[in-house]
Amino acid sequence: MSLDGGASSAVSLAFLPETNEDRDVLGLNEPQVWTLIGVFGTAMFGLVALVLTSIRGQFAGMRSEIATEFRSFRNEMTTELGSTRGESNSSIGSLRSDMTGQVELLRSDMTGQVELLRSEMTSQVGSLRSEMTSQVGSLRTEMVAGFAVLGSRIDSLDNRMDHLDRDVQLLMNREFGENRG
Repeated sequence: MSLDGGASSAVSLAFLPETNEDRDVLGLNEPQVWTLIGVFGTAMFGLVALVLTSIRGQFAGMRSEIATEFRSFRNEMTTELGSTRGESNSSIGSLRSDMTGQVELLRSDMTGQVELLRSEMTSQVGSLRSEMTSQVGSLRTEMVAGFAVLGSRIDSLDNRMDHLDRDVQLLMNREFGENRG
């Protein structure tokens, strides 16, 4: 079919110049051309299918290799973590027993020191109590003696005051008489 709508055996293209060489070219309506197009298309689809099948096989192989590597890595990590856990538990147990021993030793040392300090403090408090008791006793004796002396002095002053009062009364009577009022 031509571009101008008519039916012709060769396709004429208006923008291409016609030469003698163009007369040997087969048109698109020839059966050989359509056969070649079909063979070429089939070959291309087959090639694409072959390439896709090859790629799918390679992906499947890579998938299985990656899965194997992950399983291997998981097994190695599980083994390493198990051994690390065992070593950690062993070290923690050893540290715990060492710390328990040290705490017990410190406890016994502290108990001994506290008992020694308690006995020293008890003896010091006992001697301080006896010293304080004797000091308070002597202070009491001194205070009693001091109060006795003070009492006698107050009695003496009281006597003097009585005498002074009597003397002042006599002087007042002499000077002002018996009746003052």
